[in-house]
Amino acid sequence: MKSTLLLFASLLVFGAFTFSGTTEPIEPNSKALSADDKGIEFFHGTWKEALEKAKAENKTIFVDIYATWCGPCKMMSNYVFTQQDVGDFYNENFICVKLDAEKGEGTAVARKYRIMAYPTLLYVDGDGELVHKTEGARSGNKMIVLGKKVFAKN
Repeated sequence: MKSTLLLFASLLVFGAFTFSGTTEPIEPNSKALSADDKGIEFFHGTWKEALEKAKAENKTIFVDIYATWCGPCKMMSNYVFTQQDVGDFYNENFICVKLDAEKGEGTAVARKYRIMAYPTLLYVDGDGELVHKTEGARSGNKMIVLGKKVFAKN
């Protein structure tokens, strides 16, 4: 029984890294997030308002499409999106939006962009046209590299 549990736990860990799009571990911040620290500041408005804001500011929208039950999504929210350097880059260059693919407006957005896995990271222009789409969790450094790649496209 003990060996079966160990095998099962090993498969879960292996699966989390295999299907999350990265083999680089996602580590918690070395210190607790203080009031002075800023990670990604997500826009709190409708999808239509996010599109309008992106158009007005001539920015691309970064969209984190997640599900509440998704472990890698929770890791991204707790350990990656809260990092100061990730926040600095994304807040300056993108309109950042978080959408639950199974609730509210998130369902329509997930359908439109054919979301098949979580987390899915979308980059969309102010007209709603897809600029880039990728699936899986990644580290803070890889988020910045990805953001720079998308930013360079525009």
